[in-house]
Amino acid sequence: METPALTGENRRGRRLWPWAFVLLAACPLFLFAASNLWLNVSGKTWIAGKITQKTTLDTQIGGASWSPWNGLSLRNIELSQPEALKSSVKKPLARIDQLRIQPVWKALFRQTLEVKSMELDSPEIVLPVQILAFLSQSAQPAPEPQLPAPVPPLPSVPSPQAPPMAENPAILPSKSAEATPPKPVAPPRPTAWIEIRNGNFSLVSAGLETPLIEFLDFTTRLPVSGDAAKSSLLFESIRILGTPAVSKLDAPVQWQPPLLTLGPVENEIHGMKFRLLGQLASAQGLPSHFEILIPQQAPQPVDFPGGIHGQAETFAARARFQGLLLAPPTWQGDFITESQKPVFARGEEITTFDRGSSVFVLRGGTLACLDARLIGEELSLLGNGKIATDGQVAAVLRTVAAPEKLVENLRKILPGLQGTPSLTPLSTPQRAALDLEATGRLGEIQLRLGKDGPVINPSAPEPSPHLPQ
Repeated sequence: METPALTGENRRGRRLWPWAFVLLAACPLFLFAASNLWLNVSGKTWIAGKITQKTTLDTQIGGASWSPWNGLSLRNIELSQPEALKSSVKKPLARIDQLRIQPVWKALFRQTLEVKSMELDSPEIVLPVQILAFLSQSAQPAPEPQLPAPVPPLPSVPSPQAPPMAENPAILPSKSAEATPPKPVAPPRPTAWIEIRNGNFSLVSAGLETPLIEFLDFTTRLPVSGDAAKSSLLFESIRILGTPAVSKLDAPVQWQPPLLTLGPVENEIHGMKFRLLGQLASAQGLPSHFEILIPQQAPQPVDFPGGIHGQAETFAARARFQGLLLAPPTWQGDFITESQKPVFARGEEITTFDRGSSVFVLRGGTLACLDARLIGEELSLLGNGKIATDGQVAAVLRTVAAPEKLVENLRKILPGLQGTPSLTPLSTPQRAALDLEATGRLGEIQLRLGKDGPVINPSAPEPSPHLPQ
């Protein structure tokens, strides 16, 4: 049988088929390369703009890319501080070397976003306490009905228990019980994780160089959705006012939907035993509850800024926070301390008190000191005040001592002062009171020296104020 001769068109078709196959195979590669080029040139700016639109914070992204096996990667992410804090807090609010998001690709075809895992390399968060005012002002109004106050603590999830056994095992269950179908078992869901490597978190205050508290070099792999799982949160070091307080803290983490539980953690801070417990719920607004307890005990000496050394016979404290993390107006906190025989030393000068206590509360974005006192035989300090969400400050500190001692102490604090401040006489001539009233905004505090006394700006440069003789 003879094979028919190929025509010119058939021969050209045979030659084009391999090229068509090459083009079809190269098309996905071309789209992949083109999409990564767009991400790294224009896409990163578009994503940064979306973040800025959502947070109102200037955002910069150094680079972006994606791949089916590695998900979306964003590099050198930086979120600036709010405009009002840029001049006083030099570091950005957040800086992340690399953020990788691995989505569930099948869910994208259903037009839903599900995250399989998220990885953050070397994130650094610098959070000023004054940012609470910014968060409160930029927060969306809560939908009706409004959240009740106070926010109740999250309920603990009880461990499942076996049903009690019947008193007479020979009695068979009723037919109605047999007819009741068993509850359907939910299918297993893969656990989603957020992994953080070499993270740093600092709580700072505008105008202060030393951070209030620092969590340094922490690493964790947090389960946040899916089936129950366990993990841990490891801190290499925790510093308070620049002084090392805790090292090598390993906190257990447990995910039992819908609660993520931290602790309980038992460790020591400045040689004092403490207990920490926290819960975060996977619900709208992220309801949370954290509590730390320092039982009454004899503490070790503590170094404070300004070369002051503190010691006490006993000390106890308790701190609590609860509310919706994404709704700052719902934040509520309490901080209570109590001490016996506190002693403070600076150089060769030693001041002894009989007892000390303080009560701080956070309500509706306002941080208030309801009462703080150090009571001694020769010197007593009593104060209260508040910082509102708009940065307004109002506080008063009353110092009770011998009149000459009050003037001496004030001149040590403000060495440029001349003359005698205005003192308030008490029932006995051996004692007088000096009331220092602070008003204004954070960074622009004015101080009134005594009742009907002059008003000064402690942060103003020389010349120092001159008090009337």
